[in-house]
Amino acid sequence: MKTALQLLNIALMLVLLTLYVCGTPATAASQQLPDTIDRVRPSIVQVSSECGWGTAFLISKEGFALTAGHMVACPGVALASQRVKIGMPLAYSFTDQTQKRGNFTLIDADVIERDDVHDVALLKLSRNPFGETIESGYTLEGKPLPLMPLGVALLSTRAVREGESVAVSGFPFVSPVLFTNAGIIASTRSAHDFNTEVPGLNVRVTSDFYLADMTVNEGNSGGPVYDASGEVIGIALGFRVAVVDKVIHGAWQHPPGVEDGYGYNAHLAVVVPIAHAKALMTKHTIGLPSQ
Repeated sequence: MKTALQLLNIALMLVLLTLYVCGTPATAASQQLPDTIDRVRPSIVQVSSECGWGTAFLISKEGFALTAGHMVACPGVALASQRVKIGMPLAYSFTDQTQKRGNFTLIDADVIERDDVHDVALLKLSRNPFGETIESGYTLEGKPLPLMPLGVALLSTRAVREGESVAVSGFPFVSPVLFTNAGIIASTRSAHDFNTEVPGLNVRVTSDFYLADMTVNEGNSGGPVYDASGEVIGIALGFRVAVVDKVIHGAWQHPPGVEDGYGYNAHLAVVVPIAHAKALMTKHTIGLPSQ
């Protein structure tokens, strides 16, 4: 007959086994994400135009990059007149010239084409960082600072499923530091399943998109949204805005829009499928990236 101590030891072993089995998938996923970020990071750059600051990512060793179309769709400015800059990160986060935006070296880029229906833009860097040496122009303690090693993003060719883990990396809030947010695909339904005419969607997309249950902010636009293997499944466009009702003269009223400050980030990221970006690449005979 088993003693009380033996029974206690058996119960403890069962509890530990349960914790191990239940905890293993989450632990494995959390350990995988840093390696995935390391694979995607070299492709991510900053983009700026008259429209503001955002994120882009390199998709060809010929110097092509992708970003959100609204990053280069400034009202009243012709496409051929767009002044676009690509910011390539330095290998160090801080320099002795931080007052001069010392964490990026800015070079010009041309807007090859913009798909206004799907809010995607194809860019071409004026200088190819894969074919020539580009100096950062910054020093630290008298020594030149190198740029971060660059690479190209791998683009997914498979169907995206609801519930799968995804992440987005970029430069929100015009930060010189790369930020990554993670979540899951909340919906793969098209925009036509949602009423995009009502306030609450702060992008101009009129076609299909995904919604991801994760946070993006100003500056994430154009950043790669990628799966657990590091393959890009889409491009971040913006976020859904939740509109808050308020009491006006004793009655609940729904504000006509979010411009009056009654909206907040609903933590649902709007993602355009990478297939629409690949259509632009095919049109301009740009092959899929490989590593």
